Amino acid sequence: MLRQHEDFNVFQLMRLMLRDTNRRLPIGRRLRFRADLSAAFPASEFASVTPLPALVDEPANGPANDAAPAEAREQGFEISTANFCVASVTGPLPEPFTEWARELAALRATAMADFFDIFNQRANVLRFQLKRELTPGLDDASPGQTAMAQRLAALVGLDDAKLAAQVPLPKRAWLGIAGLLANRRKQASTLVEVLGLALGANVRLTENVGAWHELDERDRCALGRNNHRLGQTCVVGRRVWDQQARLRLEIGVVDYAAMCRLLPPAPVPAAGAGAVPLDSLGAIGALAAAGSPAAPVTLPPPQPGYAMLSGLVKLLVDRLADVEIVLHVADPSVPPTPLPQPARGTDTSSMRLGQSAWLAGTPAHRHATRPVSFLITTRHSGGAA
Repeated sequence: MLRQHEDFNVFQLMRLMLRDTNRRLPIGRRLRFRADLSAAFPASEFASVTPLPALVDEPANGPANDAAPAEAREQGFEISTANFCVASVTGPLPEPFTEWARELAALRATAMADFFDIFNQRANVLRFQLKRELTPGLDDASPGQTAMAQRLAALVGLDDAKLAAQVPLPKRAWLGIAGLLANRRKQASTLVEVLGLALGANVRLTENVGAWHELDERDRCALGRNNHRLGQTCVVGRRVWDQQARLRLEIGVVDYAAMCRLLPPAPVPAAGAGAVPLDSLGAIGALAAAGSPAAPVTLPPPQPGYAMLSGLVKLLVDRLADVEIVLHVADPSVPPTPLPQPARGTDTSSMRLGQSAWLAGTPAHRHATRPVSFLITTRHSGGAA
C-alpha cells in the first residue's frame, strides 16, 4: 500500500493508515504532514508516505522502558505533500520565501520549514476530518453504528431505542431503504417495494378491502334513551362497515418453512386452574381450549420472521388500517404431517388447521399453492388475530 500510494484515493489511504494505528490517539499524532519543498510539479497528491518508528510515551516519573506494553506504543505515518501547505509549489507563500525555505532546508536548517509544518499539519488534519464527517465511506465503524446511520434513523423515526424495538430488524437491514421509510406520505408502491425487499418474495397489495367494526356501547341506539333520532343518530345494529378499514397483502409464492416463520404466535392456555394440559391436546385442540372462559390465553414471544413482518407493516401503514396477510405456499413444499401431535405453542412446527396443517386430499383436487391468511391489527392493541 505504501509503495503504491499514488494509486489510492488520498482520503481512503489516510483511513487505512489510521485503521492500523492506535485509535485512542488523536489523528494529529498518528499522521504527520510535512510540506514537499520540491520545485517540481507534484505527480500525485502525496509525494511520499513513510511509516514512523514505534514510540513509547514517557511516564511522568521517568523514562520509558523497553518492556512497555504494545498498547502504549505509538505508531504513525509521515506524509510529504504539496497540497494545503504554506510553502510549496502550490502554496500561498510568495515564491521568494518558498525558495528561501527550500535553500535553508537543503543546508539542513529546517527551522522555517518546521514552523510552516505546524500550519500544514493543522490544515490537512482538518481537511480529512471534514471530509470524513460528510463521506460515509470514510467511517471505519460498521454501517449500522456510524453517525450517518443515526441521522438516517432520526429521519425514519427510529432513532429512539424504544421505537426501534418495535421494528425488530437490524439497523443494517433497513439502511438501504431509509429513503422509502422516511417518506411520510404513505404510498402503495412504498409498501410493496419495502416488503418485497425484506421478504425476498413478490408482494401484491389490494386497497380498501373493508371490514366490520363493533360500535361502542355509547353509540348504539336505545329507543327512548339514547341515539334514537331517526335519520340523525339512529343506527340499526351493533356493527358498522368501514370500506377503508383493511388492506390485503398477498405474499408469495413461498415455501413451507418460510411460511411457518411468518405465522403469528398461536394462543396458548396459561397453566393454572381450569387450564387444559397441552400434552393431551393437539395444537388445534389448544386453539379451541384457548377460546373458553376457563382457560386464560397467553401469547408466546413472536417468531423472528413474524416480528419483522408485523413491525414493518405497522411502520409502513402508520397504524391507519389493519392489514390482512395472505401467504401463498407452494404445495410441493408442504411436508406430510401424521397425527397425533402434541401442541407446541412456541414452535412453528405445531399444527394449525388451515395455516400449517391441512386435511389430505387427492392429487387431482390440489392446487399449485395453498393460501394462508391472518390479520395484523395496527389501529388498536397491535396484536394479530
